Amino acid sequence: MNKEELVERYFSGILSEDEARRLQKELQKDAAFSEAFELEKELQAVLVSKGKNDLKSRLSHLEADKYLKDQSSQGSNWLRYVAAAAIVIGLSIFGALYMGNNATPEELYTENFEPYRNIIAPVVRGGNAESLLEKSFAAYERGNFEQAEEAFETLYEASGDRYLLFYRGNALLALDRVEEAITVFESHQETQDNFYYKSRWYLALAYLKHNKPEMALTLLKEQVSQKAFNYRAAETLLSKLE
Repeated sequence: MNKEELVERYFSGILSEDEARRLQKELQKDAAFSEAFELEKELQAVLVSKGKNDLKSRLSHLEADKYLKDQSSQGSNWLRYVAAAAIVIGLSIFGALYMGNNATPEELYTENFEPYRNIIAPVVRGGNAESLLEKSFAAYERGNFEQAEEAFETLYEASGDRYLLFYRGNALLALDRVEEAITVFESHQETQDNFYYKSRWYLALAYLKHNKPEMALTLLKEQVSQKAFNYRAAETLLSKLE
């Protein structure tokens, strides 16, 4: 569970004792996180106790407490406007203040990874998969990635069909076998097929998971420049990494 999830559980009133201890440790060791957390508490208090009519006076209080600093600076103005909007419409800005700019590569991976859908052997509900290919993709769709990964490897060794490397890499990522996934995706990149840029997206995510953001950056920039698969998401990732 990451910091943002702990904060969400705190404000939902469902934080366990163990989670509360973890949150307290994070607040003690991370000053930026602690400041964002305190600001969020102030904003939540406005929403719950006084509503939007207290916006002006409460924001003045926040400034007095140095949550909103240097009124003349552009960053301060932006923060006040975001805070005001959050109070009026009832949205939390914790993620915008802290997590958006401080997410780790692994957290960015978690936000973006989703196994690519099966477009090779669509599973007919209620039907029986007969061939190994059908069984492998049926397992993949069920989330049985271990069975699917083993079948993809066997099928690739027998046929050499390179799309199997792409799906095997996805299965390995889902199994948290990141180094193996990187090796498989890098192998898939040796030739270009219809999954080439899809593979590069997942390889970039694998590099993030493996804490190699500089390698992910190179691939993400190419996705954007080529307007390739998921390039909009790649743009968002770049903005958080650079």
